[in-house]
Amino acid sequence: MKKIFCLIIFIINFCLTDCQIVNKSDIEINADRYYQNNKYVDAKNLYMTLHENDSLNKLYVYRLGYCYKELEEYDKSNNFFLKSVTNNYRIIDSYINLSTIAVKQSKFIEARNYLSIADSISPMNSKVLQAISDLDALIKILNYENL
Repeated sequence: MKKIFCLIIFIINFCLTDCQIVNKSDIEINADRYYQNNKYVDAKNLYMTLHENDSLNKLYVYRLGYCYKELEEYDKSNNFFLKSVTNNYRIIDSYINLSTIAVKQSKFIEARNYLSIADSISPMNSKVLQAISDLDALIKILNYENL
């Protein structure tokens, strides 16, 4: 009787684990769909659920940073992009996004520092060079040329 009970528990656990994997896949598919359609509130909520179950997934970390940036929750966004840099995932894009957030908060020196780091990692990267050019143009327009 005890062996039968243990077998039943094993089967139930196996089925529940299998169901969770399917649900996780469904959640990830929906999160990706929302993200690609610029529905960042919905994407953020689903990526957060995924991140809580798999905090080492580098894609979830990066995309949470991006969602929070688009939702103008800059402190949370910064934290996720810095984690992305620490995880060596999309480092250049993360630094460019950190720079963008700094600009939105009128932290131009911080923005330039992030872009300098990105440039030192990947010299002559077209995205970095464009971001530096855009920042310099903005600083000139705002008459902050001495930064």
